[in-house]
Amino acid sequence: MKKTNEMHSCHREAILDGHVTNESYRLFRKKGIKTACWVFKDRTHHVFIDEEPDEEIKSLHYHELAHSRWTERDLGTLKEKLDQHKIPFRLYNLFEDARIEHLTREDLIYQFNWKIPSEDEQDNTPFGMFYNMVQNNGDDSVCADQKVVDYFNRTINAKDSWEVIPIIVDWLNDFPEENKEENQGEDKTPKNGFDLERSLELFLDNEKLLELISLSVEVNFGENQDAPQGQDNANEADKDLPDFSDTDYIKSYKALEIDKNVVNKNTQKLQKIFRSKIGYINTKRPSKRLNIKGIIQDSENIYKQKVELRRDTRKFNFIVDLSGSMGGVPIKAAANIVASFNELAKQGLLKGNLILTSTYGYQTFSFPLKEYTIEHSFHTSGGEGLKDTMEKTLNILKQGELNFCLTDGKLTDGKIDRKLFNSKGVKTYGLYIGTPDYATLSNWFDYSCAKETIDELIEEITRQLIK
Repeated sequence: MKKTNEMHSCHREAILDGHVTNESYRLFRKKGIKTACWVFKDRTHHVFIDEEPDEEIKSLHYHELAHSRWTERDLGTLKEKLDQHKIPFRLYNLFEDARIEHLTREDLIYQFNWKIPSEDEQDNTPFGMFYNMVQNNGDDSVCADQKVVDYFNRTINAKDSWEVIPIIVDWLNDFPEENKEENQGEDKTPKNGFDLERSLELFLDNEKLLELISLSVEVNFGENQDAPQGQDNANEADKDLPDFSDTDYIKSYKALEIDKNVVNKNTQKLQKIFRSKIGYINTKRPSKRLNIKGIIQDSENIYKQKVELRRDTRKFNFIVDLSGSMGGVPIKAAANIVASFNELAKQGLLKGNLILTSTYGYQTFSFPLKEYTIEHSFHTSGGEGLKDTMEKTLNILKQGELNFCLTDGKLTDGKIDRKLFNSKGVKTYGLYIGTPDYATLSNWFDYSCAKETIDELIEEITRQLIK
């Protein structure tokens, strides 16, 4: 109980420090795991810490929480990318540890309390010197090789988990002997161990995760500290997550830059869809136009008066494919288009939802969106997940007069059953930016629009919807 209470206190302090995300966390102590580790599964961060290292529990806990804030959650796709470059996962683990601990020090003004090896125990290989800097909170005075210091500084300035990879590619060109697991042995590992190796194992094998949970003691926190083991211990902020989401795409990724000039220009074009229309009403006030039907029926309203008729707010949903192939230009275009529709929502012309989708889950947001949400939600990995996402959000799609889906044109992970959606009154509109011949949107959506640029796409959307 004493050990779990220590972890409980650490987590409460981390919440006050702002070192947790607004998501669900489950905390565990488990004797014999010889390390601490973190894994994100089922919309929940799982943190495991060995029962033994009481003197360093805060450093271990803050280290794993740092992974929950800044490390790529899709460890499977990350491993595939590392394998392409023949990078040992253990080497990546060390570099990523350096990056996330640096972010913690910068954000919280916090120093990790790791046990420093004696001079006789220290390893003088490049890997060992890099590790020694991690153990010493980035102190470069403990490293005799300036080249290793330079790599350390490049690593801690990487914007995200993915930017670490090309740095390690360069490292292996300079230190080819480091491309061997035996040169990254247990005697050279930080106190927290090669924690991402265990994280990867739990991410890929759900049975192993459930087994580890069953063998661990769960640490409850929050107001109900005596809640039964296994109860959902989400933070209060979790209640603000959209009801229809099964993941969370907002975290500390590198923000996408929104081009406000592009947004303003396209918003003006899209406003044409919703602009006021001219109509006539019957009136007894004299005007140049007569109401012939009123005259025949001997009505007092024998004149017609021109008036401005405004359309009702239109309901819509905007689905964005976040699969890996959307990276680069397509996802930046998606963010700018969503920003344009968001301006229409701010003006009261539209109301509806943004739905982000990949094979790793989906998330919904209600328009209008905060600027921060748009800038930080568009990051790519995995496949499209469109079929599953659309089926799970059917109740949302049924409410939309317009259901747009911006994708890269070649959908691979499940055929959308258009007849099913049509039977529920759902019509879909596929959008694509790129070479039109590449897209096969008509196989998936009721209507489609494929253009090479954002400007052309917005023009075509406007033209079709004004009809």
